[in-house]
Amino acid sequence: MASDSSRKSLQSTCSIDIDEIDEDLLNEKCCFGYMNLFTCLAMLAVVNLVVDIVGAILAMGTDIMFLFVVIAIGSMLCLAAIITSIREEKKRMVNLTKVWVVFKFLIMGLSALILILENSMELELTGITMSPINELWPLILLLPLFVLFLGAQYYISSRVVKLIAIRDEIYIIPSSPGSVRLRESLRVELERRKSKVSDGVAKF
Repeated sequence: MASDSSRKSLQSTCSIDIDEIDEDLLNEKCCFGYMNLFTCLAMLAVVNLVVDIVGAILAMGTDIMFLFVVIAIGSMLCLAAIITSIREEKKRMVNLTKVWVVFKFLIMGLSALILILENSMELELTGITMSPINELWPLILLLPLFVLFLGAQYYISSRVVKLIAIRDEIYIIPSSPGSVRLRESLRVELERRKSKVSDGVAKF
């Protein structure tokens, strides 16, 4: 009974949802425990930048080359922000990189829509048009990679934000006796959850 009341008190005081904390997150792991979470996020940012640069090269001579140049510059800034946020553990900066991921999706979708509409208007005015595929093929070719790597970056960024929040709760220098008790309570709860999982695995 005392344990239940302690957990309720912890849940009401702590900004972290205890049920969402897992062992891989506490150990800074992802990809089934094979890769460091921060390293994975930085690698995904590099991969997305490379994909953008490849897209700009493939789109040379088309109307969407400028689009790829713009998003490549944005991805470069995003990579710099991720490296800084990892080194300094800035949760807000990681959240801003998540905003860029969503914004990048919107930019690509709107650009494709604008090109298709321009093509349709040119057909109505002149009767001569070029197939939209001729202009959009670099975007169409790279679309699966965009979806895969941007989605992965958004997910890993969310995990990193959660990990930094946990560290803030557990390891921040306490400024009052209450924060000391909160920190200790969170540690006890996490240890209880970890031992419960270990016992379940042993019984299985």
